[in-house]
Amino acid sequence: MVKVKIYGTLALDLNESRIDLKFAGNTLADVIDQMAAQYGSKVREELLDQEGSLDYAYGIFSDGERVGLATRIQDGSELVIVNMLGGG
Repeated sequence: MVKVKIYGTLALDLNESRIDLKFAGNTLADVIDQMAAQYGSKVREELLDQEGSLDYAYGIFSDGERVGLATRIQDGSELVIVNMLGGG
């Protein structure tokens, strides 16, 4: 199980601020794929840029460390997804 806390635009779009995933993968990319399968393409649209890399507007942290798509995610990890930019 991977716990995902979501803040900002994505939380509003998904109408979820916390997701518990029965994780069946190895990396952050697998987490995003699994979230997209459950919650729709909006997950990828928000978190990934046109090249498929993490969008600079979001920060994703695992157990307090910023992570990338290839980062291994362990069962029992807690992820936090936050908007890194704000308008004004």
